Amino acid sequence: MKGWGTFKDTTLPIGSKQSTNGKEEAYVAGAATFSTAGGVPYIVGFATENGTPKITGFLFSSNDGAVGGGMEPKQSHRSTSSD
Repeated sequence: MKGWGTFKDTTLPIGSKQSTNGKEEAYVAGAATFSTAGGVPYIVGFATENGTPKITGFLFSSNDGAVGGGMEPKQSHRSTSSD
């Protein structure tokens, strides 16, 4: 990423939110503008943990490579029953 230059701006034109089995997840995608690389597409994932949104992962992808990090949201360890 260092070779991409200075961060200049970002857009967030796409967003998605869903709730599956009580787990809320959201994703945003857009482009970050850097002084050397120009527009670099990205996606960022979020999940709600104890009522607080947390970043779960990200991916920036340019012509000279991709940078990503994070992991899937933590799974619940609460046992379920079929009463």
